[in-house]
Amino acid sequence: MLPELSAGVLMQLILSQDIPCDQGDKMMAEGDNSKKALADALNGLLADYYALYLKTKNFHWHVSGPHFHEYHLLFDAQATELITTTDLVAERVRKLGQRTLTSIGSIAAKQTVKDSDAKSVDAAKMLSDLHADNETLVKSLKSTKELAEDAGALKLQCLRGRHASREEVFARPHVFAGDAFHHVA
Repeated sequence: MLPELSAGVLMQLILSQDIPCDQGDKMMAEGDNSKKALADALNGLLADYYALYLKTKNFHWHVSGPHFHEYHLLFDAQATELITTTDLVAERVRKLGQRTLTSIGSIAAKQTVKDSDAKSVDAAKMLSDLHADNETLVKSLKSTKELAEDAGALKLQCLRGRHASREEVFARPHVFAGDAFHHVA
C-alpha cells in the first residue's frame, strides 16, 4: 500500500535516481523491459502534465466571478508548477535512453487528461475539473512510482516526509457555500 503523497512528492521520488545521461543508452540496450515500461509511463505522465498545464492556463485566462482574483492567481501558480515539472519528466525519459514526446500530436496520443474546449465554464466547474484531473495525475504517478521501483530506478530513502505542493490544492475536495470558497482538509 502506497502512502498518501502529493503529486509533487511522487514526482520527486520517481526522478530521484541519479542515472548519468551516458548510462541511459547502455541500460536500454541491455533490453531491460522494466525500464522501457518506465520510460513509456513517464511519457504518459509528460503528456498529462502538458494537457493539464494547458487546461489550467485556459481556466486562468477565462475564469470570472466573485473569486476571479484568487482563482486567477491559483490557476497561474498551478500552471507554473506543471510546466516546470515537464522538463524534469522529459529529462528522466532521456536518462533512461528513450525519446520523449515530440509534438502536440504525440501529447494528444498519450494524454489521459481530458481537454476542455467549452466556450464557457463557471469557476466551480473549473475547480471540479482540475480536482478530478489532479486525482487522475496522482493515480498515474503512483503507478509510475511502482514501475520505477520495479525498474530499480527509485531511491526510497529519499522519502523523508510529506512536502506540501500546489498540486495538493486540487487533490482535495472543494466546497462552495454562497460566494465563499472553502477548502476541505
